[in-house]
Amino acid sequence: MKHIFLSLGLLLAFTSNAFAGNGYCDSRPSNRERRNCYQNAVESNVSMIKQNYQYLMSSSRLTQQQKQQLQQDQNAWIDKVGRYCGDNLSCLYESSAERSMSLHAIAARN
Repeated sequence: MKHIFLSLGLLLAFTSNAFAGNGYCDSRPSNRERRNCYQNAVESNVSMIKQNYQYLMSSSRLTQQQKQQLQQDQNAWIDKVGRYCGDNLSCLYESSAERSMSLHAIAARN
């Protein structure tokens, strides 16, 4: 039960941060500042994704099959984001925030 509340809390926190970050970046006064804001947010999210992915892949709580599925999901996410978002930083930001939430939820469950 404690894990459910932790997962729900993390999900709510990341969801609200994703919307707040998007609004924050969009409110910057110039295109350059908006782009820099999104670039920094994307880099931060990608760093969290890498850390969480490495944590999960080294976890003894996941079976080898679960790790293989996680690796396949990660590769599929990378491909999808590349095809769908391209250089659109807003899209990259939202996609990376969602992926980060997903990895946090997996870590909280296991």
